[in-house]
Amino acid sequence: MVASPSITLRSGQRLSHVEASRLADLAVNCGAHTIILDLSKCLEATTPALARLVLLRRELLAAGRDFRIGGLRGQPAKLLEVHRLEKVLPCLSDVPREVPSSPRNCGRPARDYADNAAVCCL
Repeated sequence: MVASPSITLRSGQRLSHVEASRLADLAVNCGAHTIILDLSKCLEATTPALARLVLLRRELLAAGRDFRIGGLRGQPAKLLEVHRLEKVLPCLSDVPREVPSSPRNCGRPARDYADNAAVCCL
């Protein structure tokens, strides 16, 4: 099986440690080389959630893979700045355009994850 080059995971409005752990499990098991976490709809994030994302990035880098955050704004962006994690968790200014705006547009079934908190378009 050939790994896809990248996959985008979309967070819900609140990124808690539990949700970050679920997203991390999905990211580790998806097999894509680059995982982008779309936080454009995220209004609130917790410090433990960011800590889990740091651990995820370290785990993926050790496996020769990559993890990035896209669409960061508001309180989650401020939290990242306060904890000085900009270099540890690289942020894209926006989510890449080739990612469909709606999972229904990708031509493949979407997987709802954690009560619609994240949608993974595979």
